Amino acid sequence: MLRWKLNRELTACWDGSIHVAGVELHWNGPVILRDVALRDPTGREWLRVADLQASIVGISRFQPVVTDLRARGVEIRAYCTDGQCRPPWKSQGEGVAKYLDVRTVTIEDATVAVFNEQGAFWRQGGFRFTARRRGDGYDLLCSRWRDDSLDRFAFNGRYNPGDASALTGQGLLHMDDAGIRLLPVVSGIVTFLSLGNGATGTCGLEATFDLTGPRATIRRGRLASTVLALEAQEGGSVDLSDGTLDFYVVAAPLEDVRSLLPSLPPMGVLGQLTDELFSTMDIFSLLTARLTRLHIHGHWNDPPEKLITKEPLKDLHITTVEFIRQAIEMGGALPAGTLNVLGEVFKNGTAKPSTASGPSSH
Repeated sequence: MLRWKLNRELTACWDGSIHVAGVELHWNGPVILRDVALRDPTGREWLRVADLQASIVGISRFQPVVTDLRARGVEIRAYCTDGQCRPPWKSQGEGVAKYLDVRTVTIEDATVAVFNEQGAFWRQGGFRFTARRRGDGYDLLCSRWRDDSLDRFAFNGRYNPGDASALTGQGLLHMDDAGIRLLPVVSGIVTFLSLGNGATGTCGLEATFDLTGPRATIRRGRLASTVLALEAQEGGSVDLSDGTLDFYVVAAPLEDVRSLLPSLPPMGVLGQLTDELFSTMDIFSLLTARLTRLHIHGHWNDPPEKLITKEPLKDLHITTVEFIRQAIEMGGALPAGTLNVLGEVFKNGTAKPSTASGPSSH
């Protein structure tokens, strides 16, 4: 009966079906569903849950309402075609909504997988998620922390169902050994700058961002590989709904810049210089001649010649020079200390936005 009811009510918001292998009913306790799978009309699974526990009130009055959800062993799958993901959602009707008064949602041990036309090309586990209702919306926390990986992710935000922007918050991302070929924009930059076989390597990536609806605004973004260092300009944007990008980066081909290192002041002295004083030094003009300002504007699947344009680098900041220098000295790795600063944030499962601004525009 429960399986039939779920499939009947699901049609109000999902074009597909739900399959439940086992059900445990408790008159005075939670309902537990085992091995739940949410599928689209073609049979593709978008969600699988090993155990789903639902706290329900009103059973004795034959008016059951779900108040709390806890899931374990979750796999979320996204299928992308031409760079866009379109789950088969439908406009939610009265069907499902009348059974929901959700106060908390907890998801443990979740895996996210992304598929394109060729199959899975990105998969990460170790995510956890909580949502707690406050007022008309929910406070959200999503994080990833695994002892066997240096990759870190955390997002702290707010979801208001009736708000046009709906989801807002701040996020942190750190990837230590990401394949450049799996990052289309980065591999496009490597190709655009004619950096040989640099796209076959790996890179480190760190970023902080604000999210308003589907629009992510960059607060800080840095990437380092054996051939390239990139620093993103604060204020650039990524629209997650349609895949459009609009941001600037300072690109440093490391081979071109390495020979200039002996001309730089020692690290202790460099850090004490102001941007204004540094701009008067001979090394400033030498560096700006070797570095490139790129405008990334278009869809993330566009070819490099369409997505990327080169623009003059009019100014250069000390923090950028320090980052590039450290990337060279560390053989293309991200400068040490990032996880010392952000590590406890990730490990404790809380993402607190810094009060300091990100890098200045370049």
